Amino acid sequence: QDENTRAQIRRRLMPVLKTIWPNLTSGWKASTNALAQDAASLAFYNRRELSKLLDKRGMPLAALAPYPAAIQTQLVLSWLRANAVQLSGQPGLTTTLPLLLAGAGKNTELALTMAEDSQVRVWLRLYQQRLWLYHQPAAAADLCIKWSGALPLQLSDSTLSCTGPPPHGLQVVVKAGNARVQLANRRHHSQLIKLMQQHGIPSWERSRTPQIYNQQGLLLALGDTALCPQAQELGLEWQPSWRLLCS
Repeated sequence: QDENTRAQIRRRLMPVLKTIWPNLTSGWKASTNALAQDAASLAFYNRRELSKLLDKRGMPLAALAPYPAAIQTQLVLSWLRANAVQLSGQPGLTTTLPLLLAGAGKNTELALTMAEDSQVRVWLRLYQQRLWLYHQPAAAADLCIKWSGALPLQLSDSTLSCTGPPPHGLQVVVKAGNARVQLANRRHHSQLIKLMQQHGIPSWERSRTPQIYNQQGLLLALGDTALCPQAQELGLEWQPSWRLLCS
């Protein structure tokens, strides 16, 4: 239908417009070229700025704050576009996105679809003043295994690696629930969910975040979030497949 409309304009309106503006064709081409150059410049700028804004969890609102509101919107749209998220026909981009950028709502979210497959849903969500972009991860099965740390550990939907494994190895647990755990640098026990909240792990990731223990059963890290100096020496890296990032 759009192509038919353009054909009608070319056939019926262009001859009339040319009688009024003889240089219409050349002016039109010049305007089109200028707009294309502006779009290319904006895309280059957005890619460069995104590399500064994004971290392994998404986009902190504090990092966006220095930019004008219009640029904030363009940066987020560029982030979505780079991850092949469908932008056309998404009413939430004009209604919910401003709320997200304003930090309004504790768990404000925007449901979107992938451009290549409209059946794949993705979410842009505000949690602890950070924008997260992710698709819904599959349900995780309970897991408790010994891991030397020498080679990357492939979990069902994430990868865990370690640059400084301890000589006696580690224990990796993936399990939902609110267990009481003991940290390596504390005598008393802590609630697992409270620890995850304190360290910015959102609700949709908690049942899938690997818990890393030493051989004495003391909790060292949650994913690659170190909970003690010993864990920092391990050099843990955790890459969940459901997070959509681009830098």
